[in-house]
Amino acid sequence: MQRLVMYQSMLSMAGKKMNFANKKQNYLLELVHAPIRWSLLESALKLHLFDHITQWKSSLEIAKILLLDKSSCDIWLIGLTSLGLLEKSKKNYRVAPLYREYLSTNTEQSMAVLLPHMASLRHCQTNEFIKLLKEKKHPIKQGKFFNALHWENTVNKLRAHHRCGATTFSLAQLSKLNLWLDAKKIMDLGAGSEQLAIKITDVHPSIHVTIVDLPGCADKINQALTEQQKQRVSVLSGDYNDMKLPKQYDIVWASMSLYYAKNLSELINNIKKSLIQGGCFISCHEGLTHQRTQPEKHMVGRLLPSLTGNNVSFKQGDIVTAMLKAGFRQIVSRTIETNIGPIDLDIGYV
Repeated sequence: MQRLVMYQSMLSMAGKKMNFANKKQNYLLELVHAPIRWSLLESALKLHLFDHITQWKSSLEIAKILLLDKSSCDIWLIGLTSLGLLEKSKKNYRVAPLYREYLSTNTEQSMAVLLPHMASLRHCQTNEFIKLLKEKKHPIKQGKFFNALHWENTVNKLRAHHRCGATTFSLAQLSKLNLWLDAKKIMDLGAGSEQLAIKITDVHPSIHVTIVDLPGCADKINQALTEQQKQRVSVLSGDYNDMKLPKQYDIVWASMSLYYAKNLSELINNIKKSLIQGGCFISCHEGLTHQRTQPEKHMVGRLLPSLTGNNVSFKQGDIVTAMLKAGFRQIVSRTIETNIGPIDLDIGYV
């Protein structure tokens, strides 16, 4: 009788979800898994796996196409399936429909180029990381991020980033402005690509967009525009630190591009001078909080660049302070959650 009662008690417990997880330990273990997950995804991107399995294929077919060992390929595909990136049916696999447009190389919102590029900027081996910690501290504003050639070589990656949602986000913020429908001219300062300018002219009946970017970037952006697009999109080549910005703009937009200002207050004062009365300047950047330790996405994502001389992230309020100093009559700020972390949208009205 005692055994029966014990067995029934065990059965009743089995019906309940039992949780022995320690949240703190679980978090530390998740950190161990993170690079394994990335290695699985990165290897699949490098081998163009996702382009080959938009339709069901057996693991044997996949191994033959990619010239992989059959048994190793099986384990690899199972790993990718465990991440939810693939679906499995018996011995067949396909890319999960939820991720197909982001992982295939031939889609408008493909992240196949963008993700490895981001990893190359953010990742390094542990020994290299320790070496950076021991080296003499790099001065701020030094290194490849302050080299115009770096940005010229990055236009294609920025274009992919903009296609993957950044342009949609930017357009959504612009279209909320009261002056949006009546605006005639907008400047995209440090655009990085032509994607936002094209989207703006697609949805706005009469606006003209001026892209301002470094010479190498400007050339590549201009080459990407069709003759028809050039009728409403112009590209101005130069360094915003040294050039006179054009005048009489309804809106100036600067997204993740003000880090390289030699003097932020002077630059924002020049931006103000480029606006018409009633116009506005919109800054879209991160705002670090908690003594520059949060948000984690921005801090961790920029840790390696910071150690190599690119410690330029803005503290929350930095841009608003510069706007106040420049004399904007009204400033509106809000924080918006995005895929890359919380972003501060600061709008200054002339």
